[in-house]
Amino acid sequence: MSLYKSAVNKPVTTLMIFVAVVLAGLYSLSNLPIDQYPEIEPPYVTVMTTYSGANASEIETNVTKKLEDAFNSVQGIKNITSTSQDNMSIITLEFKYGKNLDESVNDIRGCIDQIYDYLPTGCSRPAIYKLSTSMMPILMYTFTAKESYMGLEKLIDEQVSNPLKRIDGIGAISVIGAPDRYVYVNVDQNKLDAYNL
Repeated sequence: MSLYKSAVNKPVTTLMIFVAVVLAGLYSLSNLPIDQYPEIEPPYVTVMTTYSGANASEIETNVTKKLEDAFNSVQGIKNITSTSQDNMSIITLEFKYGKNLDESVNDIRGCIDQIYDYLPTGCSRPAIYKLSTSMMPILMYTFTAKESYMGLEKLIDEQVSNPLKRIDGIGAISVIGAPDRYVYVNVDQNKLDAYNL
């Protein structure tokens, strides 16, 4: 009861203590960091593979199915989902909570190394992304060309990607799905034989 008695007997001191507590609370509230996207690491790993010029059916058969079969040997996988679309395969691996994703990414990388030689020629090396809120894309652009896709990647890289990379605060910019340019040489075997080549 002495605490209550001293609070009643010394009202100015009690008031000053309460004012100090309120001021400390207001100061703490104003300096409290607030993040709309807190950095958490959900147990998801995404594997993206581009195969320019292939339709969704070819991607499903020649890329997605082979990668999914290889990933079944990775320990701790809870669920595998995939999307096959024109020019791109996206496989999402869901792991159990508490699983060390760094070890899982190494296992996935090992599976990709084993299967990569069996993927179609012209297929890009599968890219591995650990899902975290800090990696989520804030802005996505899609480009198309009316006349021809040749040179579109160079144009995007020079006029869009490079200027955006110079802006402070941008973490990363990636260009995916751009068609590759090839030169095909058709050789007449009979003429080669005639010249002993």
